[in-house]
Amino acid sequence: MQIRPATNADHPAIAAIILPVIHAGATYALDPATKVSRSGPVQ
Repeated sequence: MQIRPATNADHPAIAAIILPVIHAGATYALDPATKVSRSGPVQ
């Protein structure tokens, strides 16, 4: 198995995995209201 650094192209797939967990507020110490989209950070 080869593990490589994530790129901007990987953001949608990573977000699809992690955003539901963050928004549930059960695991990560992040504000569930943080504005992040599946295409990248929202400013």
